[in-house]
Amino acid sequence: MAAIDDIVEEALRSQNERRGGVRPRLKNYLDMLASTGKTEGELKACAKAYLKEFRKPDSRYSGC
Repeated sequence: MAAIDDIVEEALRSQNERRGGVRPRLKNYLDMLASTGKTEGELKACAKAYLKEFRKPDSRYSGC
């Protein structure tokens, strides 16, 4: 399995994400998912989904 850092970098590159604040948040999220036994493919899919929601959050889940 690829290292979490590699998955984070790949996801950020594929989404052209340049904001530095998302990197540690994404890494922590993927570390948590990896600890549950997610596969590399699942982690990559979750990384893409996380970045999509980070860029354009779904207002139905705003917590308000």
